[in-house]
Parts: sequence; C-alpha cells; structure tokens
Amino acid sequence: MDIKKYEAFLVSAESGSFSAAADKLGYTPAGIGQMVDSVEESLGVSLLNRQYSGVALTECGKELIEQIRRLVEDEKTLRQTAAGMNRVVSGSVSVGAYPYLASSWIPHILKEFSLVYPNINIVVQEGSYLQLDEWMTLNRIDFALTGYDTDPKYSWIKLGVSPLMLVVPEEHAFSGRESVRLEEIFTETFIMSGQGKNHDVERALGPSYGRLNIAYSTSEDRSAMAMVESGLGISIMNKMSIDDLNRRVKCINFEEDLNTELGILVPKTKTCPITWRLIRFINGLFSE
Repeated sequence: MDIKKYEAFLVSAESGSFSAAADKLGYTPAGIGQMVDSVEESLGVSLLNRQYSGVALTECGKELIEQIRRLVEDEKTLRQTAAGMNRVVSGSVSVGAYPYLASSWIPHILKEFSLVYPNINIVVQEGSYLQLDEWMTLNRIDFALTGYDTDPKYSWIKLGVSPLMLVVPEEHAFSGRESVRLEEIFTETFIMSGQGKNHDVERALGPSYGRLNIAYSTSEDRSAMAMVESGLGISIMNKMSIDDLNRRVKCINFEEDLNTELGILVPKTKTCPITWRLIRFINGLFSE
C-alpha cells in the first residue's frame, strides 16, 4: 500500500485544494490529483468533489476520512517502531503551540533536540487553544504546547507558570498604577483573543469570566494588542505573550494570583515512539 496517496487525500481534504496540498507535500497539483484518483479507484468510491474553487468531501469521503487518518497514523507508528528496532531514530512529529510559545520555547527545543536526533523532522503549527484542540482531535498534530486542561482525553505535563496581566492603552486611567483588583475591571470595554473565548483567561477567572464586557474578539494576541494600543478597550494577556509583542501599552499586575499553567497536552491515544521521545526530551529540558 502506498500510504503517501492516502496522505495526499487527507491534506487535500483539510486544505480544500490540490494546489495547497501540493505546496505542503512537495508535489505538483496534477500529481496530487492523480494520487487521490488512485485512492478512489482502489476503494471504489468518490472521496472528493472537484470544483473550480477547490475540493470538498463527498458523503463517502466524510464517512471514511477518520478511518483513513487512523490508517496513516498507524503506518507512521509502524515505521517509527521498526526504525527504532534497527537503532535508526528517524521520523516526523507535528507539534502545535501557542504563537508566543512557538517563538520563545520552540527555537531552543529544536536546537537541542536536533543535536541528539538529527534525522527526526519536526513540523510546528501555531494556533489558539481551540485550534490546537481541534487539530489534535483530527490527528493533524501529535501534541501541543499550550495551557492546562482537565479534558480526560488528554495527558498533561506541566512545564511552567506565567502570570496574567491587564493590558491598557497608555492614556488609560489605570496606566499609572502598579496593580488592580479584578473587581475594578468589569465595567471596562474588553478585547479578548482566542476567538473571544480565551481558554487560559477563562480558567484563571472562573465564574468571573462571564462578567467581562467583551466587545471585540480576535484570534491572536497580536491583533488584540494592536486594538488596545489604538484605544478600543483593554485586555488580559499572559506575560510571556506580552513580552513577545512590542506595543505602546501599559501592563499592570493583578492583586489576585492569576496565572496560566503551561505545558504539554498530548492525546492519551498517542503511541508513536518518536512523538514520546520528543515529549520526554522537552520535559527533561524544563526539569534541568
């Protein structure tokens, strides 16, 4: 079985076009189309509707895509296990991460890991918590560097803690203060990243999260920070994210102990030996 053909189908379905799949996998669009044709011929069903604007799953494709994902994942695990038996440590791992962790943690991790395992390829995808959760469910990433979660489908490995801070425009009434109480902010206009439902802020604030007057929502902290800078409102952000952005705003501590626990979130069903090799390596780096 040529598993690359099934991978071509998965990437085409996820990206919505043969051209996008070709760019990601290093083939021509025609080559991707031929591989998908071959998969459909071998299965005896049509998996993708071809349209001028791109491709979309057929009803058969919707029913079979999860089985095909498991097929590709199982083949990946098989090859990595066999490579380990031959003492050749090689393979590929897809890692998801918050944008600020991708820029602050990932470079050091990749540098150190590549010195020990030069034949393991690592693909990094940046996203919000909601995106990372979806990508793990779809097996698009193997694990995520993200905020703490109690979802029973995941295992959690704590790596660190970062405080949450209030971010306000330079001319805001709070800007001259060193700290604020949570109770003082509920009448303010809020800008919230994480597509308007910031997992880490919601977890830290608990029931009080529902009292925030969220007028604007964005997918990323960078956009939220720019909106704060322009005077549209205030926001709550992780200190590590703030340090990663260079904006003319004021960052203020909370008098309450509000923070984000950061670490590795990995599906409990994940068994790829190469994936766990990287996870153990990262944990070791942060334990030193």
